[in-house]
Amino acid sequence: VLTAAIKVPPDKKADLIAFYNAGAGWGGADGWCFGQFRLDSAAGPMFAPGELWLADGYVYGPAHDPTLSMQGFYKNVGPGNHTVYVTMDGTGGGCQVLDRSLIVLANVHN
Repeated sequence: VLTAAIKVPPDKKADLIAFYNAGAGWGGADGWCFGQFRLDSAAGPMFAPGELWLADGYVYGPAHDPTLSMQGFYKNVGPGNHTVYVTMDGTGGGCQVLDRSLIVLANVHN
């Protein structure tokens, strides 16, 4: 799980856009990797467009580790301290990632 903290000022709302990138690490497990952004907990409300398919483990291997990438958005987040979570699930043994990044942009408005 990867997280980023966001603070929305009192009497304001924020539209959030999140970007995630990672280098996949092959662990020998076949299957698919799925990812999602969530607000305020790893099981919290999901960003649009929902869960995304990131990689097909049946295709890549040690010589062909792909870069995983996804984007999502969440509109009208209320005031207060919030945390954006990146979570990943997999079939056939899970998803392994190497270097990873999470960037969250906030458009604060009335």
